[in-house]
Amino acid sequence: RRGGHDTPGPEGAPERRAVIPTALDRLLTGIPSHRLPSCAWRRAVYCDITMHICTPRTTIELQRLHSEVLACRKCALAGHLWEAHPVAGGWATAQVMVIGQAPGVRSMVHGAHFKGPGGRLLREWIARGGIPHEDQERDVYLSSLTRCYPGPAPRGGAGDRKPSPAEIALCEPYLTRELELLDPCLVILVGGMAIERFLGKGPLRERVGTLIEAHGRHWLPLPHPSGVSRWLNDPDHKRLVDKALEKMRLFIESRMNRAEMRAQAGKPVVAEPISTRLYPALPPPL
Repeated sequence: RRGGHDTPGPEGAPERRAVIPTALDRLLTGIPSHRLPSCAWRRAVYCDITMHICTPRTTIELQRLHSEVLACRKCALAGHLWEAHPVAGGWATAQVMVIGQAPGVRSMVHGAHFKGPGGRLLREWIARGGIPHEDQERDVYLSSLTRCYPGPAPRGGAGDRKPSPAEIALCEPYLTRELELLDPCLVILVGGMAIERFLGKGPLRERVGTLIEAHGRHWLPLPHPSGVSRWLNDPDHKRLVDKALEKMRLFIESRMNRAEMRAQAGKPVVAEPISTRLYPALPPPL
């Protein structure tokens, strides 16, 4: 029970029940109906437990990683932050990964990446790049070099403080494990710090507008969409962003066409993993 009310049963969530593999259906075959849980909340718990047993390893490992991130206090203990408020979350089904600099203050409040005005512009860019808004939560994984809001820029500067190399180093194992678990076909690098971390130093105007294949995957550099940056005020720079999004759209379309060709050729279809949102990560300790 939650709040004195019954949670909805499996009939209220047909999509969740539909993803249980056939092997489990065979396992349940032959069980008399009177032996199955009768109350609505018991059926929901029973369904959740059986689904959790069948959750792919990647999803379980990603859930554990999110729990580790949310419980992390390394930067606070090292004196880099007054208080740690890590941000983590995302679906294991994502094939596109976005890596930014660090969560902003709105991301810290909402507990999710790119929740400010810059995040809205970023989602518009991704939609123009071939992934509709309604599919982005499932197909796009949002991450960053560091996991806590670093605080405002010092001495009255605009925007947020840039994370130090020591902070990035403390968070790097989490980002490395995310890349290993998700193995995305496309990584969108947002902002100069993320671009430099993976592609090395170079002028932003020479990076934006390119689609780079390196380290076994494709990388799409983009400027940070925050209104603090004046880089996008230049019309030539906006055209570079348009060029980059067009390359992203063509890349996404080519991936979809290859998947359709495999399906038409009779290749085996892999069941879609269950989202980590069905099993949210544990909250950070008080």
